[in-house]
Amino acid sequence: MPKLKPTGFIAESISASQGRDVCRELFEGSPDAIFLADAETGIIIDANPAAAILTGRSVKELIGIHQTALHPPQKKEHSRKIFEQHITPDTTTPVGKRTEFVILKADGSEIPVEISGKPITINGRRIQQGYFRDITERKLAEERLRESEAKFKLITEKSIVGVYLIQDGVFKYVNPVFAKVFGYELSELVGRLSPKDLTLPEDSPLVEENLRRRLEGETEELNYSFRGLKKDGTSIYVEVFGSRTEYLGKPAVIGTLLDVTGRKHTEEALKAAHLQLLLANTGLERRVEERTAQLEELNKELEAFSYSAAHDLKAPLRRLNVFSEMLEKEAVPALNAETRDYLLNIRKSVTHMTKLVDGLLTLSTTGRKQLSLENTPLSALLNEVISEIKAENPDRNIEWSVQRLPTVKCDALMLKQVFTNLLGNAVKFTLGRSTPKVEITYRKKNNIHIIGVRDNGIGFNMDYYDKIFSVFQRLHKSADFPGTGIGLSIVKRIIARHGGRVWAESSPGQGAVFYFSIPAAP
Repeated sequence: MPKLKPTGFIAESISASQGRDVCRELFEGSPDAIFLADAETGIIIDANPAAAILTGRSVKELIGIHQTALHPPQKKEHSRKIFEQHITPDTTTPVGKRTEFVILKADGSEIPVEISGKPITINGRRIQQGYFRDITERKLAEERLRESEAKFKLITEKSIVGVYLIQDGVFKYVNPVFAKVFGYELSELVGRLSPKDLTLPEDSPLVEENLRRRLEGETEELNYSFRGLKKDGTSIYVEVFGSRTEYLGKPAVIGTLLDVTGRKHTEEALKAAHLQLLLANTGLERRVEERTAQLEELNKELEAFSYSAAHDLKAPLRRLNVFSEMLEKEAVPALNAETRDYLLNIRKSVTHMTKLVDGLLTLSTTGRKQLSLENTPLSALLNEVISEIKAENPDRNIEWSVQRLPTVKCDALMLKQVFTNLLGNAVKFTLGRSTPKVEITYRKKNNIHIIGVRDNGIGFNMDYYDKIFSVFQRLHKSADFPGTGIGLSIVKRIIARHGGRVWAESSPGQGAVFYFSIPAAP
C-alpha cells in the first residue's frame, strides 16, 4: 500500500515528536480501520487508510463528520449509545469494549464490523479511539455454522438411532433417542455425564481405550459392542460406531449408538437352541447308527436265512422233479386224462418253485458276494445277452436298436445279470405286439453313465411305481406274463452295490423304459 501524506490531528499532534515515524506506521499500517473522534462532540478528527477502504470514503471525507454518520440512519441512536459506552474507561482489556455493529459504506451497502474503543488523552484533549474490523467472513462462517448445526440437529433429532458427541471426557451433545436408550433426560446428560457413567464397570476399560485411540489419532473410526448401564441400574447391550472429529478446534468423537439388547437375547436364544439341536442331533445320530447297525445285522441274518432256506430247498425240489418225471414216464399210459393233468400241474409247480428258489439264491448272493470290479466293455456284454435272448426266442421277430455303450469298472457277471433281467422283461412284455421293439440308449451327465432299456410293450400304471422293485411284487397276472417277481429287485440291488440307482417311466399301453446309472471312474 503506498504511503499517504499524513494529515489531520495525528500528524499535527506528533509532528514535533521523535516517534512520529513509528506512530505513523502503526496508525497508517494497521489492517483494522482506526477512527479518532472528539470525546465531547463525537466529530471524527482523524482516520487511517484502512478506514477509508472500509467505508469507501477518503480520509478527508471522513474527517469532520459525526461518528454516527458511519452507521445506517435508522441505527443512529444505537450508534450514539455505543459511542457513549466506549467513552467509559474499561481497564479489563487493552483495547476496551468490543461490540458488533454495522457500518454504512459510501455506496449505501452495509457490512458487519466489530468495534472496540477506548478513550485516550493527547495534548490534554480527550479523544475516543475506535477500532473497526470487517467481520463479513466471520459472519458468513457463523451463518454457515448455524445452518450446519440446524441441519445436524434436524437430522439427529429425527434419527432412529442414538447420536452423541464426546469431548473433554463428557457428552457435549446427545439426541433424544440416545437419552431414551439410557433412560435420562437430555439435560441430565449433556455436559454432565461421561461415557464411563453409562458403561457397565466390566466394560469400561474397553470403552475408555477405544475413545483414547481415536482422540489421540491412532485410528479414525471404530465399530464395537459393549454393555451399557441405564439410569435405573439395568444393563443393556449397545453397538456403537464412532469416528474422530474436530469440534470448536479441539479433538472429539462423534458417532451413533444402537440398542441391540433384543438382538443379543435372540442370538443367545438361537445359540442355546442350536446347542440343544446339536445335542439332540448327536443323540439322534447315535440312535440312527445303532438302528442302522441293527438293521444291517438283521439284513445279514435275513440274507443268510434266505440263502440257507433256498439252498436247502434245492435238493428236495430236484428230487421232486426227478420223481415226478419218472412217474410221468412210467404211469402216464395207465392214467386217465384228469390224473395226467394233476401230474402236469405238479411238474409246473415244481418248475415254478425251482425258479423262485433260484431267484432267491441270486438275490441273496447278490448282497453277499464280493464285487469283482474290472474294466468291462458294456457293448460286448450287452451283445452277448441279446444273442442269448434271440436263441431262447427263435420265433420272435424283435427290432433291436442299440447305442454304443461305454467301458466301465464293474462286476461283469452282475452287470450281465442286470441286462438279462431288463432285456428279458422287455421281450416278455412285448408279447402280442405285431412289431416288438427294444431300444438300448446311453448318455453321460455330470460324470454319470445313464443306460436305458425301452420297449413298446404293455407298460404299467405309475401309481404302482413303488411296487415294481420290491421282491415278489407283480403288476400283471402270472397266467399272462410268467415270472417270479424277483428280477427287478435283483437289478436294483446290483446297481446299488455299484453306487448307482434304478428308475422307470411308463404309461399303460405305451411301453416302458427302465434306466440305471453307474458313476464314471474318476
